[in-house]
Amino acid sequence: MDTLINYLEQAVAAGLKLARRPQFGFGPDPSGQDEAKEIVSDLLRQAMATGLPIERRTIDSSLLGGGNTADMVRHIVLHAPFVFKMDRNEKLAKEGAIMRDIRANAAMPARFREAWPVVYAIRETAPYAYLMEYFPEAEGWISLEDRLFPKGGAQTGPAEAVRLMHAVLDILFEGYDASIDHRMLPSIGKDYVERIRERLEAAEKVDAVFRSRKLYRGDAELTPWKQSLERIAGAKAQLDAIAAPFSTIVHGDPNPGNLMLRTSHSSVEVKLIDPKDWGRGDYLFDIAKITHFLDATGPIEKPAAGATLTLSRKAVDGGVLDYAFETPAVTSQLVAACLERVGQFAETHGDLHWRERYELAMAANILGLPATRFAHKINPRPDAAIALYGEGLTWLDRFCSRLK
Repeated sequence: MDTLINYLEQAVAAGLKLARRPQFGFGPDPSGQDEAKEIVSDLLRQAMATGLPIERRTIDSSLLGGGNTADMVRHIVLHAPFVFKMDRNEKLAKEGAIMRDIRANAAMPARFREAWPVVYAIRETAPYAYLMEYFPEAEGWISLEDRLFPKGGAQTGPAEAVRLMHAVLDILFEGYDASIDHRMLPSIGKDYVERIRERLEAAEKVDAVFRSRKLYRGDAELTPWKQSLERIAGAKAQLDAIAAPFSTIVHGDPNPGNLMLRTSHSSVEVKLIDPKDWGRGDYLFDIAKITHFLDATGPIEKPAAGATLTLSRKAVDGGVLDYAFETPAVTSQLVAACLERVGQFAETHGDLHWRERYELAMAANILGLPATRFAHKINPRPDAAIALYGEGLTWLDRFCSRLK
């Protein structure tokens, strides 16, 4: 136990030293040791009460990378593996609370609750932190992203890929179906339209290619995005008419990298990690998080062996953009499985305009990516960012073509 305490204190102190900023109200101790002791004491007290097993004395650790945005994300292995996350943003604590609360919600189906990780402890004051169950590859856990877009080796076969997709959809829609609320409605304006505006306003500050101007992709003209948003603003009644008629519990970011799977010949275990801190929202946003990755983000950023993203751009009458990428052969089957499940659910629950809203959801999801992809501090991907921008504008034009 002393070994664990000492180790965590050192890890937390290192994280505090990296992230320390006076404006965030972290303590005055420059080494972080005093604050580290306080944080570790708080987390371990909760973890022991929750039942975290800590019998093994040997401790192995490694920093986790990927899409994590927290100041520190470290994998720590004791008797049972767990993840330690710490950040100065309160959203981190809310994220942990969402997972804890859903797993403890007796009103939800058991299979859905068990798909969420155990959260052993949460620190709800700055710097925010939590300890969460970890799903190691050594025990068979591999994300859907790494199964469909592997870094090396053969891709998952079509039949198996479809089986995995249905296993994920079974879990998600079980949760949606059990949590419908017709009184607490999502905001299509905030969740979709304002998301597009905020993300593209950030993107145009990063590079001129994202400015709102006429853009061509081959023979197709892509509408300047500010013009599209003005058109949507002028069709408020139509926008309100296609809004979701209910809210459900949502994950918020179920992209394939956040869908952990462990498989056997007869079963697929699913774990839903790294949710947004929303709690409730439009289920269709969740589904678009999956399908935009299958259709665009995955093949653009992680092309299969032998496939590449090709892109060229030049400034002619606003701009000319040309890009091409290949999607895996199974993509259409996986997207069709998602949309078939949406159609069944929507028909059952009276969501008459899901098709229109889906196009806007795809635009909102894809157009949320270019700014961060283009200017990422560690792994900038400007070509991918520009191709995603073109895909997002295409979906936005498709939606706007429905407006009167």
